Amino acid sequence: MLLGSSRIDIAALVLKVVLGKLLETHGCGYFYLPLSLFFGDGAHSGFRNYRANQRHFAVGPVYEFTTTKVFEGVSTAYGCARFRGDTEQRFPVTYFKEHRDAPVGESSRSRQFFANRATWREQKAVPLKNRDDPWRVVRTLDEIKMGETLDIRLSAVQTPRQGINTCGAKSAFVFECPPAHLPEEFLYPLATKENWGKSPLLPASGSCFRISGTPQSRSRGIRSDCMMG
Repeated sequence: MLLGSSRIDIAALVLKVVLGKLLETHGCGYFYLPLSLFFGDGAHSGFRNYRANQRHFAVGPVYEFTTTKVFEGVSTAYGCARFRGDTEQRFPVTYFKEHRDAPVGESSRSRQFFANRATWREQKAVPLKNRDDPWRVVRTLDEIKMGETLDIRLSAVQTPRQGINTCGAKSAFVFECPPAHLPEEFLYPLATKENWGKSPLLPASGSCFRISGTPQSRSRGIRSDCMMG
């Protein structure tokens, strides 16, 4: 899969087809799905327009599994959600999260009871700002002020660079001895164990190098964040 907004999530595609073409009018569907559809940035904003095949759909409630292993060998955060067709999405969304710890103040016997039995605690999920933004989960709506946003400003030097997904061809992008035919302005040094503990953080002799699609002259030079692979 590709990184960033170009990522195509199979789960999102399947859900869009089912909700847009297979779900009966005003019907409901219950699905296990990766929670990144609700919390992922950029790539999943298209799914969060809450429309499929010109039909609206609404999500809720959502159940987040944290300890129960519904699918063995799956490490991705996932949950179960209800989708209702031909319905406008409304916020907040009722969001249940699985817990096995006792609330504060419970006795030791109660704590043992909670450790052996999963419980579901009700919370609320709302988008960060815009309707298609990633969700955030709060215990009560008193924790946030609806409609009030947080403006985070980053300077040019703080803006992160987009990395390269090697798609398994690591040897084609990362190497110890750069090929002679590659222009130096497209090579970036990577930090290795020899770099840690040194100040300033500079590439050591014999360091690995990475190919970048952006020349150093246009990316504000080599910075510490560029040295991380």
